[in-house]
Amino acid sequence: QYAAGLHDEMRTTFGRTLRTVFFLSIPAAVGLIVLGQPLIRVLLERGQFTAESTALVAYALQFYAVGLVAHSGLEIIVRAFYALHDTWTPVIFGIGAMMLNIIFSILWVKPLGFGGLALANSIATSLEMIVLLLLLNRRMNGIEARRLLCSVIRSLSAALVMGLAAYFWLQWVNGAALAPTAERWLAAIGGVALCALVYGLMSLVLRNEEMQGVIALVRNRVQR
Repeated sequence: QYAAGLHDEMRTTFGRTLRTVFFLSIPAAVGLIVLGQPLIRVLLERGQFTAESTALVAYALQFYAVGLVAHSGLEIIVRAFYALHDTWTPVIFGIGAMMLNIIFSILWVKPLGFGGLALANSIATSLEMIVLLLLLNRRMNGIEARRLLCSVIRSLSAALVMGLAAYFWLQWVNGAALAPTAERWLAAIGGVALCALVYGLMSLVLRNEEMQGVIALVRNRVQR
């Protein structure tokens, strides 16, 4: 689109893609923070991978999950720079983010342990995404910023309600006196299903337009 001189169409495509990525990655991040431990328990806890191992991995995961939205967004933002024939800007700010990662790691590894290393990566990546997005907004003469912000607010609001539902779900499962295996699977699989349901319903209530786009995408895949 950029090569063809269709700059308005490129802004529309970029905005729609980025909003969809945020629509999917925001609840994923919240879900990993709340449901990280039961999911790790189901996927990995066996043999020499003990409950202590699960707790350690979940501790790091919650800090890595903070940066999931930024990592996802960068995949789209960097490619937009490439479409503009600008490969240097992402590289330069990628190096800057790496340096920040090192500095934050040194500062946070002592108070937070290995969780500080994960948090350093997430914060450095988030700052990189924000700066590149601001630069891209200038380069493209706008990226439908107001529409993007409204979408992010709706997605975040729906994800927070989803996170609360998942938290209370885990409280109920932990107090239900179930068999260990049943409790493990119910907490993880039931939690994921509940999150999907609550987030979908909240997105419809909040009229998040990306919900309709995802439904259409899934419908097209099923029809194929």
